[in-house]
Amino acid sequence: MYQTVVMAFDGTLEGRRALSEGADFVSKLGATVHLLAVLRPPSGIALAEGVYPLDALKEDQERLKSIVQEGVDLLKAQGVHPHGHIAFGDPVRQIARLAELENADLVVVGHRRRGPLARWWQGSVGMSLLDQLHCSLLIAMKKTKNDQVAE
Repeated sequence: MYQTVVMAFDGTLEGRRALSEGADFVSKLGATVHLLAVLRPPSGIALAEGVYPLDALKEDQERLKSIVQEGVDLLKAQGVHPHGHIAFGDPVRQIARLAELENADLVVVGHRRRGPLARWWQGSVGMSLLDQLHCSLLIAMKKTKNDQVAE
């Protein structure tokens, strides 16, 4: 069913939840997993669409590598052995690019609950991915008190 999976990870609690949920799922499939961390540089740093001066982002690049390593370690602890990737730019574009490059069957992302103003201003990675991907999308979400089924 799913042979190649891209998992996006940003080091947040929601990202860890998505990795855990995704690892439970993909470990049963024996799928190839690609773990991606994306850094969106401040808009003033961009020299041109998708091109950023890496020397200006050295510290962020090191932080991004440590986020990928954390994700790789978390997945390995659950029996999944991913290929780690880092990217710079718009997260939606970079996730979709890697999914297309690796011919992914599934992309896994976490969901962070935000207010309507923040969602309007910053957009939604999950919603934007729906228009960009040519594969399935799993959005891992934390259950809230209101999500629990009444007994």
